[in-house]
Amino acid sequence: MESLKEQLVWLKVGHARITDPDMVIIGKLTNLRKLYLEGNPVTDAGIAHLKSLKQLQYINLSGTRISPADLRSWRA
Repeated sequence: MESLKEQLVWLKVGHARITDPDMVIIGKLTNLRKLYLEGNPVTDAGIAHLKSLKQLQYINLSGTRISPADLRSWRA
């Protein structure tokens, strides 16, 4: 995925067993605009890797382990 990091703008990985270590790679997708992470065991530690994604406009986190408090501080 490293070779595609500037080309990917939409990533659908719902229910794909994405974990916090996988989020390091997703966090490098600099042009990502939409991300579907529903149904994965991602936590607050994993979503922290997405803070640098300035183009991100939509993210689906339903069914993840991300706390509401962390989500509010992440997008503030």
